[in-house]
Amino acid sequence: MGSYKTSAAINYINQHPDHHYLYVSPLLSECSRIQEDCPSLDFKQPDDTGAIQSKSGDLLRLLREGFNVAISHELFKLLREDAMDYIRDYCLILDEELSTIEPHKVTLNDLEIMQEQELLQIDPDTKQLIWLNDSYKGDYKRHMEAVKRQDLFELAQNQVFWMFDAEVFKAFGRVFILTYLSDGCVLTSYLNINHIKYGYYHVEQTDTGHQFKEGFRPTTPEQKQRIKSLLNIYEGPLNTNYLTKKELNSTAKADSALSKSWFDSKKSKIAKKSIEQLKNNAVNYISHICGAYKNECLWSTFKQYANKFDCPRLKYRCAKRDNKKGNGCLDCKSRNSCRVNFLACNCRATNKFKDKTVLIYLLNIYPSPVISDYLATKGYPLDADTYALAQLLQWIWRSAIREDKPVYLYLPSSRLRKLLYQYLNDED
Repeated sequence: MGSYKTSAAINYINQHPDHHYLYVSPLLSECSRIQEDCPSLDFKQPDDTGAIQSKSGDLLRLLREGFNVAISHELFKLLREDAMDYIRDYCLILDEELSTIEPHKVTLNDLEIMQEQELLQIDPDTKQLIWLNDSYKGDYKRHMEAVKRQDLFELAQNQVFWMFDAEVFKAFGRVFILTYLSDGCVLTSYLNINHIKYGYYHVEQTDTGHQFKEGFRPTTPEQKQRIKSLLNIYEGPLNTNYLTKKELNSTAKADSALSKSWFDSKKSKIAKKSIEQLKNNAVNYISHICGAYKNECLWSTFKQYANKFDCPRLKYRCAKRDNKKGNGCLDCKSRNSCRVNFLACNCRATNKFKDKTVLIYLLNIYPSPVISDYLATKGYPLDADTYALAQLLQWIWRSAIREDKPVYLYLPSSRLRKLLYQYLNDED
């Protein structure tokens, strides 16, 4: 988060050219940056247009042949046991937190039927799904392929999740994970659960550029004061006028507003007025309070509810976003080719939006209850407030604040405003 982690990683790579590297980023554009900034190491990106017609297959070839490789998070998650022997001499540099536990879509009815028909079983100890009939060709073939291809587990009753194979992490010779507020990351709890030891590094400016230095170094009060001076957080009636009377009269209900469950509950005609009011508030903030143009703005909410806010000031969809190939709107070459100013709340690493000065954050994020409960039962609970703060700060840092320019933030969630103020004021 503005701490020059990627710059330090690039310097480390260039200063240690005798190592083999696998660089993993959320965005392909950052992979291209590594190729450009580390020219002597000849980084490759997997290709699916050659003799091997899949990127995962070509990745395996590149690792087997000892090339330095830059790939996306999504491709890295496909690494399995067949890559273990090739990555032992590699240094893994993981830019931003990798999603290591994700829900897998399978209905309760399908899960029960597949078990009754003895197509799959759930290991009573590990809770991993195991496919039993390799010759099966029926309606559940897609589930068969998923179970055989991925590491699927029943983390809670009838709730199936994919989990990244921890042995892949353990196989690398060395691993750097570039992230901020790691205590709020699912990945940190995942590493602890799988008994993967780690230490902390920070980044320092030296005569030879930004460098990794051993030891944890928290953000200083002076650094937070600089952030505070650039971040103008809205305070006024738009923070409360979308709440119902019950929510206004209850601190707990007000603090939970804009969560996923809050949006899910807004089904009735009356309840939908809250979302409509919130939409009007955002437009009012952009147009009248900030006097800003749409192309100066960046906004976010839960993706499944983004279309409810879609309007000329808050644009969600475009042809490239609807195209599943590539990075959607992140592939757009210029402002004129894309009118979308929506950015997913979990987006990291990109600096494409560093010109945005008006920020609208219409959500109140919590970690998945199933994942949180699972981590807690394993002895490594996830702090929901640190998780939310880390997501918020990373999102804010996509904007012009990363260029030391002032930005304006409409943050109607009372819970998130409290967390942000506590962070900026250096309060425990």
